[in-house]
Amino acid sequence: MEHPVKEIEGVITSLTKGSPPEQEETLYNYFLSNASFSHPFCYVPPLAKGSVPFAPAIDSAWLILGIYRWYRTLSPNIDITIDSAVFDQRSGILYVSIRQTFAVWFIPFYKAQVKGSSQCCV
Repeated sequence: MEHPVKEIEGVITSLTKGSPPEQEETLYNYFLSNASFSHPFCYVPPLAKGSVPFAPAIDSAWLILGIYRWYRTLSPNIDITIDSAVFDQRSGILYVSIRQTFAVWFIPFYKAQVKGSSQCCV
C-alpha cells in the first residue's frame, strides 16, 4: 500500500461488500499468499502453498477468501463505517476502528450493531 490510511476503507469495503470477483482481486492485491487471519470466531495460520497435505494448491489466502465470501453470503447487506485509521510507520502496522450493522439474511428483523478494531501489517 502506498497510502494505507487512505486506501484501507476501499479494501475493507471491497472485501465485505464486493462481488466474488472484487473480493478475490482485492484479497490477492493486498494480502500475501501466506497471510494469517485472526478473528474471535475463526483463525487461519500462515500457510504456504504445498504445506497442507493432500491439498497442494491451498494457501492461507485461499482460506481467507473463503471466510470473506462466507461473511458476504451470510450478511449480504452490511453497513460499515471506518471511524479511524492510524498507520505506525516504525512497526508497519495499520490500526483501524470500525462500526458495522450486521444482519443475517435468515433472521430478517434482527440487526447487530458491532464496534471493533483491527490491526494489519502493511
